[in-house]
Amino acid sequence: MISLRFCPKAGKTNAIVFSMRRSFKNLVNQERSLFLLLTILNALPLFIFNFFPTLDGPAHLYNAQLISSLLVNPEGLEIFFTLNLEPVPNWTGHFVLALLGTFMPAFLAEKVLLLLYFFGLPYAFRRLVLQLNPKNVLISYFIFPFVYAYPFLLGFYNFSIALIFLLLAFGYYIKNGSRLSSSYKAKVILFLLLTATYFSHLIVFAVLLMLIGIHVLIEMLSRLYVKTESASIVIVKTAKKSFSVFLSAVLPLLLFTYYFLKRSSSGYQVFIEKSELIQDLFNLRPLIVYNTSYEKQYTQVIALVLFALLTITLLKRAMAYLQKMGEIKNKELDEKRLSHSPEPWVFLISSVIMLVLYFVLPNTNSSGGFISVRFALLFFLFLLLLLATQNFSKWLMRISVLIILVCSGILFSSYLHRLNSFSKLAADCYAAANTIEDKSTVLSIKYADPWMAQHFSNYLGADKPMVVLENYEAITGYFPVKWNDQLLPKSVNRDLKSNVPACAKNLNLLNNKELMIDYVFVFGELNMEEGDCFSDLKREVLNRYKLIYDNETCQVYRLKELK
Repeated sequence: MISLRFCPKAGKTNAIVFSMRRSFKNLVNQERSLFLLLTILNALPLFIFNFFPTLDGPAHLYNAQLISSLLVNPEGLEIFFTLNLEPVPNWTGHFVLALLGTFMPAFLAEKVLLLLYFFGLPYAFRRLVLQLNPKNVLISYFIFPFVYAYPFLLGFYNFSIALIFLLLAFGYYIKNGSRLSSSYKAKVILFLLLTATYFSHLIVFAVLLMLIGIHVLIEMLSRLYVKTESASIVIVKTAKKSFSVFLSAVLPLLLFTYYFLKRSSSGYQVFIEKSELIQDLFNLRPLIVYNTSYEKQYTQVIALVLFALLTITLLKRAMAYLQKMGEIKNKELDEKRLSHSPEPWVFLISSVIMLVLYFVLPNTNSSGGFISVRFALLFFLFLLLLLATQNFSKWLMRISVLIILVCSGILFSSYLHRLNSFSKLAADCYAAANTIEDKSTVLSIKYADPWMAQHFSNYLGADKPMVVLENYEAITGYFPVKWNDQLLPKSVNRDLKSNVPACAKNLNLLNNKELMIDYVFVFGELNMEEGDCFSDLKREVLNRYKLIYDNETCQVYRLKELK
């Protein structure tokens, strides 16, 4: 018998096959390189700006520094602040910032944390997409405009990090769910992912459990429908898997329950009009950040592409269902149906649930705000994952990706312009800290208008221990640092937590005889006249404090009695 390797024709065929494999491998490598390149470009602001300014970001940096100071050298701070011993969510970002802040400046620690996000979200999403449908890798590019989602640029770092853990945890469950009952390692890893999600954000943790629960239910129903196993066997297997998930989730579930039991369900609620909510969906509101009229031109295009693909998916499924209705059920059809994964149903049902919650829940309540936009973001995230489970023609995918990346690039360029201007303001506020003594008490007054700069006074304490009286996190009770109710004088505690307008609140604090304010930090110009309250506030500051620092953004006044 002649060996194939001595056959010229066989050798030529092998060479062609080898060449095709090499070309395919090069194409795959190029696609991976493209994804990496786009990920790096998305993180560009971290490399070109000193600060990455967001609404709540400065507060996270300041409170992370307070965590370190309260643990290492609390003297002078412990009267005002204390660590929240309750195992609340919102710890992940603060823990990372506090840890990194022990050996690097705050602005650099924030860059490291955000770098983890900029790479973590795209690659966690891509990994799950490839797990769901390796042929649909182009869907992974749909995540890029969602990296700069509205909640992220509001500075909701813990919520944003929790999305990464959600994708990783659910992907891990899909891959290892069948061996959870027999593998302690799988249980431990799932436990760690669930716990990390809880300590990142409460809502995302609840949604993750919902995803897993729906997956278990759909998988059980599909097995019962196909009837390849007896109902009792299917139920026993499902019970074992459910119990294994429960064991992995029991600790964060107990923390979750404890968190709600400690808080009253009553409180104020603010709803958005249904017509506005509908409009926000078609505008893709979770991607609109700074300029609605400009940005919605491109977010609407992205939304149109996603809804068009969803429509195609639903029509294809409806036609396939109608076609099967006329077929005779047989073993071959049942086996084919059994081979179908439950993930499309999971993401479809989850998307519907997110949509219902988006319309039903208030946008703001006593426990938090921006609730609607968070559920809208989760709706679109599950919509992307639903699309990832489907098969589309290559030309349709390529056109869709091209449109989305072009719109994403235009939005990104507009973000760069805003981030550049806000970064300069942040640097000015940070520099003002050099004129303030350690462990001093600072009252902040905001006159300038940029909404993003609402908590920029917290940059003062990003790297220096001090008491900045503008600290919204310390009031809420669901962050790691809170006001020290035991040591603070009652009148000071009352003024700090009052809900009166900012000017009246600052005036009350300034005139409180039980509180000595060493410095007054002014964002904007103090000489602006805006009514009686602002006039009184200006008069008190000028009478009792001396201007010691002034730049284009802010001013620092020191108490005249201080040497």
